[in-house]
Amino acid sequence: MKKAADSSAAVTMPVAISQSMAGKPGMTFYVLIPLASIADYGRTPSIRKVLSEEAYEQFAREFPENFESVDTRVLRVVPEWSNPPAAVVHVDPKFWNPKPAATAKPRQATEAGKPTKAGL
Repeated sequence: MKKAADSSAAVTMPVAISQSMAGKPGMTFYVLIPLASIADYGRTPSIRKVLSEEAYEQFAREFPENFESVDTRVLRVVPEWSNPPAAVVHVDPKFWNPKPAATAKPRQATEAGKPTKAGL
């Protein structure tokens, strides 16, 4: 079915499929579809649009037998927590090398411990 989906004109985005080999029950597969924003989630084509009618009918018949559950998670990549290879950084250096957030200036305190008007 993956081959049928790949040959479809409806698929114009990268998709990665991997399988967990340990630590998960049964055969666990992960489908990763990277999106630029949450708005792209609504533009992701449905399986019915991606597969041919024949392949979709086969998928619909086999789904109850082959899938125990389906889980959708929206995750965010945090560049500061990541260590991508140089080839990935090269694609979007502004994203992977963000400028540090500006720090607030400390307030000036008077003798009584209250901030001055200039420090507010």
